[in-house]
Amino acid sequence: YYDCNSVCMWNNGENILIGSHYDGYVERAGYPTVPEMAPAGLYLSLDGGDNWQHLSVPNQDNKSNYPVTSIEISVDVTNNLTYLYAGMLGKGIYRSSDNGTTWTNITESINYIEEIMTPSNNNLLLSCCKNEQNVIYALFTVDGIPRVMCYTTNYGGSWTRMDNPSTFDSNGNIHYLNPMTTKSGAPRTPKTGSQGAIHLSLYAHPQNSNLVFAGGDRQPELNGIIGNTNWTARLFRGNRLNAVNPSYESSDTNYSYQWSIITNNAPTDDSNIDYAGLLQGGTGNNSAPHADSRAMSMDSMGRLIDVNDGGVYRLTTTLENPTSQDAIWQSLCSNLCTFETHSLAYDPVNDYVIVGTQDNGTIVSNKSISKNIMGGDGGDVQCGILNNNKTIIYSSSQRGGALRWMEISNFTNLEDYNFFQSWGYLDSELSGNMDFVPNTAINVYNSNKLIGSAYPDPDSNLNKIISHDRFGGSDGNGVDNVLLTNNDNFYPRKLLYGHANDNDAAFVLTVGGKFAIITGALESYIYNISKDPNYRYDINYQTLSFDLDPNNMYRVYIIEGQRGNQSDLQQNEIIICNLSPNNNANNASIERVLIPYPGSRCIKFYNNKLYVGCAKGVYSYDLENDIWDTVYNEFLPNCIVYDMILNNNKLFISTIGRGVFSINL
Repeated sequence: YYDCNSVCMWNNGENILIGSHYDGYVERAGYPTVPEMAPAGLYLSLDGGDNWQHLSVPNQDNKSNYPVTSIEISVDVTNNLTYLYAGMLGKGIYRSSDNGTTWTNITESINYIEEIMTPSNNNLLLSCCKNEQNVIYALFTVDGIPRVMCYTTNYGGSWTRMDNPSTFDSNGNIHYLNPMTTKSGAPRTPKTGSQGAIHLSLYAHPQNSNLVFAGGDRQPELNGIIGNTNWTARLFRGNRLNAVNPSYESSDTNYSYQWSIITNNAPTDDSNIDYAGLLQGGTGNNSAPHADSRAMSMDSMGRLIDVNDGGVYRLTTTLENPTSQDAIWQSLCSNLCTFETHSLAYDPVNDYVIVGTQDNGTIVSNKSISKNIMGGDGGDVQCGILNNNKTIIYSSSQRGGALRWMEISNFTNLEDYNFFQSWGYLDSELSGNMDFVPNTAINVYNSNKLIGSAYPDPDSNLNKIISHDRFGGSDGNGVDNVLLTNNDNFYPRKLLYGHANDNDAAFVLTVGGKFAIITGALESYIYNISKDPNYRYDINYQTLSFDLDPNNMYRVYIIEGQRGNQSDLQQNEIIICNLSPNNNANNASIERVLIPYPGSRCIKFYNNKLYVGCAKGVYSYDLENDIWDTVYNEFLPNCIVYDMILNNNKLFISTIGRGVFSINL
């Protein structure tokens, strides 16, 4: 399980080449599974996938130092040659003409490419015209901004540069496939916040080698030159036959003739054209797909398809004509579940789940239908029961923006229920001051109370744990989190609020290996639970999540390990902590248990067992008998279990890209 971003096959499927951007794992024999390291790079199979070899590209000593973000294949029928291409970050484009045995860097002598081959090169895409396979397009980013667009017409023997696809906003500022400002209009300086490392697509027209399509993340402004009313997709159509600009850049008086937009509306008057940097394009109904393009393709009728963070979309025209006013974007999502779910809550009164999703808002869903009740990024959702047997939902956009609550009455039909009939905004320091994916917790004994981690002072990284009572009119006693410093490794990873031993106690786990209990009387107890104090800055030893023993607030179960792809064979561990009710961490008893599968993100305690969500599936650990077992993983998809909640004996899990699942324990 690792980042396989592209694949190609030849020789009737016997030869398979795949490219990997990040290190990961493959499974081998063991119970339940024992992972084996799979470094980034190129992998080749010559027997239909039964056996694989990690290719020595650039060479045996450092072959995993240059991750692959794109591969392509082309066939020279005249000379009976099959060419393989691999885009390697910070190095360039490599080509093989002997089925992957030897590789040559074919761009190291191209000055405008070589000068950007630095650690700042964080994406490189390739796309070959299927009808004329001598033509291949390449797109390079620097710090998330596409900086070089070029193509070859002789299988990579030489390269020709194109203009960078771009437009101008209503103030005359240039924007590339990935905008140069935030949604607030503030410049991205440095541009590391730009998203071209992940939200980027390139597609050569399969029949017309002169045409190419490129996609980025979102439009640079609302209600701007092209008339977009939402943060929709940023997609372009290029024609390499048109003349390039001297600097390969548009300006407000010298716009590109090579590119046209294929979303929204084309500018209508000369002054708007100057600012937009475009001569033609648009759609017939001001339509556009969801933002954040990941890939493009074309159906059998020549209609362009865009795959993005919101699903799958298709244009209703072949786009052979550069003026695409007859084109209309349509969703093909149908019943697909494409959400990246960051947080999960459950309404036990009305039996539905609430999810906070990346870029697709806050969604409520039962077994049959789903409804979006808030747009943007879904934030961190919470749900609790009120005294009158109503329930309450807390939700927000990214960074806790527009933090709000909704009181939900009992209902029998989720489809007909109006979730907007009763909501209010929290007048709290939490709103707009949290992490991109907000970190909150509802009080399990008083659903009118919420805690969260925030940065109230924008000039400081110092974090605060803030409690808020929605009937108090303002924040409760904000507790300066003395656990945290200006080092990013010390921000809170997970919060819980309320325990049978102390209904108002707050529990805080930090990335850097500290755990805090803030009692209802605002006494702070701080514990070092990291493997070694020297490791607290090491990503492999970051703490990820925790749960509490329901009978003992000083018995804590913590997951430790790297959040993403691990750099060695080390797996995540559970830290079982018996803490003392004071600040003396030396009195704490710590036991460590190796988790049998990597990529653990969440943990729950139930009936003397620990349930752990991993990179694939859920595993249970019997605390009494020291036994690991799988939890019906054969019925779960092959994707990350990102969040987990427990209501009575019912376990809910959310996944990255495949929805929410539940099981009775």
